[in-house]
Amino acid sequence: MQVVVIVLQINLQYYLTFGNLRLVLVDHSKLASSQQNLEAAIIEIIDNQETENPYPLVEDVHYDQVGSCSTMIAERCAVEAPELLLDLGMSRLLLAAILVNTSNLNPKNGRCTERDECMATLLLHGAGRLGHTGFFQELRLHLSDLSVLSSEELLSRSFKQWKSKPGMRQRTSFSSIGMSSLRFSLIKFMSRDSAVFEDLNLFLQSRKLQLLIIATGYYNISKILVRELLMASQNRSLIDELLDILDSKDIHLQLKPLHIPGLPNWAMAFSQRNVRVSRKQMQCMLDDIFTS
Repeated sequence: MQVVVIVLQINLQYYLTFGNLRLVLVDHSKLASSQQNLEAAIIEIIDNQETENPYPLVEDVHYDQVGSCSTMIAERCAVEAPELLLDLGMSRLLLAAILVNTSNLNPKNGRCTERDECMATLLLHGAGRLGHTGFFQELRLHLSDLSVLSSEELLSRSFKQWKSKPGMRQRTSFSSIGMSSLRFSLIKFMSRDSAVFEDLNLFLQSRKLQLLIIATGYYNISKILVRELLMASQNRSLIDELLDILDSKDIHLQLKPLHIPGLPNWAMAFSQRNVRVSRKQMQCMLDDIFTS
């Protein structure tokens, strides 16, 4: 595997127009709001968290309780195209996702399964001389080396946005919510740049967001998983409304206010005591808000 092509480098609409597009949704069961026009091209869904299928015409749907969707992909490759797993690049790519998603196959994170462990062993040659632990440490190092990125670039790295559709039955006051993810603490993010709050406000405006959620997930010095949330909106009542929605759901985040020096009054920070609730589960909740 020499090249990895990302979706922004392809004009999917072009291939859809000429009938040459076939999509398999992996690790998500729903297209982004900006890609809903591609629904007719979906032929399969592969996810490790069972949700209601939003595309009834798609019958080839696979949900499995594993720690990483890469485990499911590796299993399929092993059966249908084992030669793919001989490629060092492919093995490294799949192994990296499994190790990151399961915290280096750590049973204490509540996600790692025997199937994840089996596929990680099958793909171990992708780690080279480092072994899976050394490879995981290298991955963590690269994921945390974000010093060259601006605040806007950091927030854009894993950004997802939800928008209400014209004519959609409104169940809430929200028309546009965004979520960004960080792998380090909110304190670290807020202290990296003196203009970070201005950058945060500009990000809200440039993406035309009513509310932005920043979800963090990282390991502290004691190697304990920590999750935090920051909610930012120029309309403070929308933050209160989202908190009420979260309280009414069954995900039980167990949020506790988090003090961050200098935090403006249009933002609120929280420590998420229930660390088993992932960003992906929160995304499912936001999908529900914006589903008519």
